[in-house]
Amino acid sequence: MLPLSAIAYGTPPEGCVGKFENLGLKLLKTVEADCKVGPFGSVCSGYIGLIHAKKAIVLAFRGTTNIWQLLEELKAAFEKVEFLDEDHGEVHPLFLKGVENVFINSELQPLLALLLEKYPDYEIYITGHSLGGALAGLTATWLSNIMPGIKDRIVLYTFGQPRIGTLQFVKYLASMNFTYYRVSNGDDIVTCVATTLLGYHHAGTEVLYTNDKHEEYYGDKGCSMKTRTNLMPHTHYFGRRVGEFCSSG
Repeated sequence: MLPLSAIAYGTPPEGCVGKFENLGLKLLKTVEADCKVGPFGSVCSGYIGLIHAKKAIVLAFRGTTNIWQLLEELKAAFEKVEFLDEDHGEVHPLFLKGVENVFINSELQPLLALLLEKYPDYEIYITGHSLGGALAGLTATWLSNIMPGIKDRIVLYTFGQPRIGTLQFVKYLASMNFTYYRVSNGDDIVTCVATTLLGYHHAGTEVLYTNDKHEEYYGDKGCSMKTRTNLMPHTHYFGRRVGEFCSSG
């Protein structure tokens, strides 16, 4: 799943697919859209593709690309917005805008609907790193609400994902019962923001990797074990900088 997330960082992603020929990914469509909610600016992106050998439809989202986007994300965390309606909790406004503009209101959503009908036995791999992981989590939850019949087909894997929404939202997400793993690299501090002091919480099973082992926790338990404050554990997964998979040969 990590290479699928890394491809989303490609400029463009189509130019990165050849570096992962063993995946057998056929990239069908990429969308880049504004997800600005504050003064710093933010552009989000995602793509849809197929891996016939795995019987999988792939939906992947790009992570944070620069310091200005990161500042936008941090500032926006103070102003949560409703997810669907008041009964489903609140979420980070930039994450929701990213999902709306990159997926819900773009060409990706109708294309996914066509692929789901054409390949009824295919799973839906939804993935992303960093900001992309947050967009992936929201997208999987939105799809489960709109198309409850596909919940069993969703396989959500995120890497270095920040918290998405409130406890009410987390409980709603958990009620969807789709496969959901949050992979976290050791002391990746980004997985512990937005902070619980602002009302944000994690869902899904966290797979916490260190140098010599991995452990699994549900929700926020893994955050209490993280001590580093530098970004190296966030930008590097499995020994490589995620945003440079496509530029490092």
